[in-house]
Amino acid sequence: MSTIYVIDSCSLIDAAHQYNMSKKTFAHIWGVFTELIEDEKLISSYEVKDELKDKDLVEWAKDNKTLFYPLTKEMLAVLWKFDLLCDDTEGLIQMPEFTTDNRLKGAHYYFCRNDLSRFRRVITNIGLGFYRPPRLRCR
Repeated sequence: MSTIYVIDSCSLIDAAHQYNMSKKTFAHIWGVFTELIEDEKLISSYEVKDELKDKDLVEWAKDNKTLFYPLTKEMLAVLWKFDLLCDDTEGLIQMPEFTTDNRLKGAHYYFCRNDLSRFRRVITNIGLGFYRPPRLRCR
């Protein structure tokens, strides 16, 4: 069985802000997204498409319309099965709360926008929240 990735609007919006589509430097990143879509390995729902407001991102979504699928009862059943949805008192579906373990360490990578060969790796145990990013000597 092949792996299929599901992407949400916040990931697309963040990617569009961090990796500007109009810059040649980031063309590869958007090319990989397109490849995954064409191979049917990256999917999303119509609802996600409706949340996209950035002009470039909306155009990209129009060019990659096979990314978006309707949310079906079968899909919801799978999400319920794996306890990825919960029902609140008003009958609305929402994502369950999650916790983080700040004892675990993770790596965060910071790249120069115009030169991806220049970067810094930061090892931290901050799962969520803000910390000051490292200084990079970008040209």
